[in-house]
Amino acid sequence: VCNIQFDLKKSCNIDLKVYSIDGKVIKHLYEGFLFNGPTNFELRDLRSGHYTITLTINNKRYSSPLTVIK
Repeated sequence: VCNIQFDLKKSCNIDLKVYSIDGKVIKHLYEGFLFNGPTNFELRDLRSGHYTITLTINNKRYSSPLTVIK
């Protein structure tokens, strides 16, 4: 299990996705409105490999690499 945590300064729409190393969307975790404050998503069922987690907030994209080893 991988926990994805972030803290929104303002309530807004977000889009949270997990991409494979070749750029394909593997999981679309959430798309919609969230209230400000801390937020946590659990990511399960990924195979061993390299991924990118992408969080889009108000058309600004934040990305973080993720390596899964089982």
